[in-house]
Amino acid sequence: MNQKPQTDAQLLATMRDLVKVQQANQAVKEKELAVEQERIKSNEKIALASIEAQKGDRNEQIKAVSKMHTQRNIIIGIVIIAVVAVIFVSMFTNNTAFALEVLKIGGALLAGYIAGFGRGKTTALEQQRRNEEE
Repeated sequence: MNQKPQTDAQLLATMRDLVKVQQANQAVKEKELAVEQERIKSNEKIALASIEAQKGDRNEQIKAVSKMHTQRNIIIGIVIIAVVAVIFVSMFTNNTAFALEVLKIGGALLAGYIAGFGRGKTTALEQQRRNEEE
């Protein structure tokens, strides 16, 4: 019977130690949870900043492409008006040779412009890609 009180005391001490360990584990888990929540908030801020940056880049790309298309359409309109004007002038003056020469020169200029426009667009897109990679 002497051993039983000693065993009860040991059991009680063991139980207290077990409770302390569980409390310590609980405190560690709470700290880990707080750290995880901070990490999630940080990742969320980074993701939102990244999305905003992408929106800005996308808007700039859309504006640049829209501007190029507008310029192209204006030039095409000017060329069409010029061709129609040359045709009308040649019809009223009966000078078809002059009209043909002007149209030949205009066609060559238009072909050069289209080639230059395509080259400029390609260069602008390459520069944008390089800027995005940096």
